[in-house]
Amino acid sequence: MRQRLFDKRIILLTLILIVASGLRLYEIDQPFTDLYSAPQSTAALIADGYASGYWNIFLPQVRASGPGQAYQGREFQAIPYLTALIWQMTGPNEWVGRLIAVIAGIWGLYAFFRLTEYIWDSERALASSAVMAILPVSVFVERSFLPDPVVVALMTTSIWLLLRYLDTKRERFYVVACLVGTLGVLLKIPALVVGVPLSYAVWARTYNANRHDWDMINRLAVGAGACLTIIVAYYLWAQYVGQTHPTRQFSSAGQWLWNDGLGSWWSQYWFLPQLGSTASNRLWTWPALALCGVGLFLVPKAKMPAATDKPAESSYRWLYHWWLLAGLIYYFVGANELVNNTWNLHIVTPAIAALAGLAVRAAALEISHRYGQIATTVVLVAAMTVGLGYALLKLEKMYAPPGGDSTEAYRLGQALRDASDEGDLVIGVSTALGEPVANYYSGRHGWVFPPANPDSDWRRFPEDARESVGLFDDLVTRGADWFGIVRSRHEELERDHARFLAYIDIRTDLFAETDDYVIRRIRPQPVLEAPSPDFMFPQKIVYRRRDASSVTLVWGLQGWSPLPEDDRPPGTILVDGVMHSPMAYEFGRWAIDLMIPFDTLFVFGFMVQDTISGQERWETREEGAYWYGQARTILEYDDPRDVAARDENLQRVLEAADEIRNDDDEDDGNDE
Repeated sequence: MRQRLFDKRIILLTLILIVASGLRLYEIDQPFTDLYSAPQSTAALIADGYASGYWNIFLPQVRASGPGQAYQGREFQAIPYLTALIWQMTGPNEWVGRLIAVIAGIWGLYAFFRLTEYIWDSERALASSAVMAILPVSVFVERSFLPDPVVVALMTTSIWLLLRYLDTKRERFYVVACLVGTLGVLLKIPALVVGVPLSYAVWARTYNANRHDWDMINRLAVGAGACLTIIVAYYLWAQYVGQTHPTRQFSSAGQWLWNDGLGSWWSQYWFLPQLGSTASNRLWTWPALALCGVGLFLVPKAKMPAATDKPAESSYRWLYHWWLLAGLIYYFVGANELVNNTWNLHIVTPAIAALAGLAVRAAALEISHRYGQIATTVVLVAAMTVGLGYALLKLEKMYAPPGGDSTEAYRLGQALRDASDEGDLVIGVSTALGEPVANYYSGRHGWVFPPANPDSDWRRFPEDARESVGLFDDLVTRGADWFGIVRSRHEELERDHARFLAYIDIRTDLFAETDDYVIRRIRPQPVLEAPSPDFMFPQKIVYRRRDASSVTLVWGLQGWSPLPEDDRPPGTILVDGVMHSPMAYEFGRWAIDLMIPFDTLFVFGFMVQDTISGQERWETREEGAYWYGQARTILEYDDPRDVAARDENLQRVLEAADEIRNDDDEDDGNDE
């Protein structure tokens, strides 16, 4: 009888895994144009950076952050790194990164079944696994080029193995659990959510045993300390990379409670309306959430010791309740981040699926008691069929989201690749501002627009045309050759940002225009010849900062080009081809004297070392880090006179653009 039950369990689990695999493999070779196009194209750019020959896994870089080695501080990029290794054999194909996610997702589903079976029983584990297999968020995230499916699989495996260790004291379970859990947190910080149910499991084991196993507690403390040491060390390194490179990019920053404040989130109802719409229509669906709500109030029974090798006194039956509680805490501090980047919520999916499965099993038992086993089987098969069909309807909109499909950005990227030459720099404006889809498919270095900036909201066009002009001109001075924008965003510029669009018309030449995109060729800037002392003049740079132990001027001419060695200030070194010159402290300010070629663009920023922390950080001028060399002989950072003068000049340029645009409109009217 036990053998027959075992066979039935294996058969049902195999069927669940087959259905799950089929759902996740659908459209696996689709370009990065779906609902999660932005994070997938970013992951592909990182993989491309590794595949280009920069194989240091601790220094990820993105082609959409400018020329050269644009390092960024990010979570451990093992998935893009593995993808880059496979690309060496297959070429850069979308299915490679996605296949890694699918394999991880299927293993994660198996580990989820084993964990649920371990704390409850096989029937509840099968019901929960069936729910997990068809939830839209599970299917879609686990076929996307993202770290999340790997993270969920690793953390689920880590909990399962830790419970085995707590009940058997077999060291191999504990060692693997620590290694797997550490890797999960390195891949993604939100994996720390699982720390709450893990803590509950340790407490439950100690409490129910009615004794304190100090040897085990000491081992757990040592292991946890070692894991946290590795995790903290890596993220300190990632933060250092993000703060000390000109891109100033450090992921997982910017949209958390401590960034916006309680008042801001309270006024937006903690983003619950957005969460409700997304959760019910796109992630878990309202039937699954309703079942989860029912399961939340059911009392799960612990698995009987006769059916397992664990002692009778241990019970982890409330583990998924604690997991869900951890998810609520996670949402409390990260609501803004989570409603905008919904794939991050996948870490909570196992808890929702388990509690929904608990409700399904309870309903099945009730039907069986009332109407018999045959009726139960018919109802369950019908329910799963309807649930699968409902999930497929939701998934269809995720593969091609209405109003959010990035197909036009994909086509723009291909057109930029065909139009540009190797070494050209492109500015790409994709369907969603900030996503690098066009940049990835262009195969060129360059920038998104507005360019990524942790100090501003770069997911929308600035309201002030002068700010947009400053951002655009900064990229031009850094060597941008092409400006490509999808049709939907071009129409937004025509409607809401006409002055900025007029300025672009002045600075560029139309190259191609279709129903999907507009491509413009940026007019070449003067090329800096080898400067002669006869055409150079003195320039003093002053930076007021009293709480700095050292300040380095990071600078270049005509897009970060260096001066000949004999013309550089004393102590100047080249870092990635960019000049770094130490500034001297004098009269309460930092200063340096330069010799600048006449009538050239001077691009600069400051690398500042804090007196107290000793950390270095990159700072640039807020209004744009360039100016024409003959404009002044002393340049003081943040001097109001400089800001006013630049604004006055920029205002004249914008007024001239308006006049040109009005003349064109009048000419069109006369022609009619």
